[in-house]
Amino acid sequence: LYETVYDFENIPVIRNILYMQPLNQKNHNNGFECRPGQFVHLLKLGYSCSKEFLEKKDIEVQLILMDENNKHALLRPSVSIFCNDQKLTLPSSEWCPEMCTFVQRFNDPINITSHLLGDRNEQILIFYSPNGVFQNSGKLFFTVRLVHGKALLAQKSALFTRPPFSKASFLTLWNKYVNSGDMLVVSEHFSLQCPLSKKRLTCACRSSLCCHIGCFDGLQFLLHCYNSTVVKCPICGRIIPLESVVLDEYMNTVLENVGEEISLIEIFSDGTWKPISQTAQSNCIDLTSEQSASLADDKLQNMETKSHQLLQKI
Repeated sequence: LYETVYDFENIPVIRNILYMQPLNQKNHNNGFECRPGQFVHLLKLGYSCSKEFLEKKDIEVQLILMDENNKHALLRPSVSIFCNDQKLTLPSSEWCPEMCTFVQRFNDPINITSHLLGDRNEQILIFYSPNGVFQNSGKLFFTVRLVHGKALLAQKSALFTRPPFSKASFLTLWNKYVNSGDMLVVSEHFSLQCPLSKKRLTCACRSSLCCHIGCFDGLQFLLHCYNSTVVKCPICGRIIPLESVVLDEYMNTVLENVGEEISLIEIFSDGTWKPISQTAQSNCIDLTSEQSASLADDKLQNMETKSHQLLQKI
């Protein structure tokens, strides 16, 4: 019930526990004796439904009120709702011109997570109206649902609203990089693949605290470190605060201007760059791979053979 594999394509994940249950209808099967104006309903979520557990799992329990036309309910201001004897905060009363009276308009779900009791298998919902009337006419229904991934969506929103790592900051970092060694750096190759997903970057990100040039995919990073107690940079392994992860303007500009088939670029000492085509990539020797030595030997041997053949012709 509580284990969910998240993907930004499908969150938030919504699971109904109770769906369109009659609100103002007595339920004689729950064993509760209702007082006048009360309607009592039992809600089963399981044994591990404490506020701390649900927050850790990024689960919000929501209550939704609808009328018989599947529209948001309009209840009288005198109506109260209790969850485990705790009164819920309901919408403020407002004037309804259509009904010529004040109403509570339930446009938004009510978060009841903090009112749940972890030591109970069953949670108690009580809907109360002093005179037993909740609205002018018609039936009312309620739905209780689990909403997974809201915190993850909030992290995504925060990522895209933080000030990015500017192009000027990137070029400053790049200049430090090219001038840090004894040898003159004319250009360097950099991958456009995420070290986590091994796929093409969709939104290039970095920690503002790190000094390396390479980036990782911000969305993959959020999924990877979700619920982790320690957050580390996937490139250098440095422990970083989540708030330090920002979009990289330079690399995202690169991504916007090259085709999806490009997975490698060359950055020159002056900060300009060019994409490396698939053909050019196939001719490059990756000095970090296990086969690099044999590949290099093969290329050198081919060059020597061609040179020898050319000398024989001369």
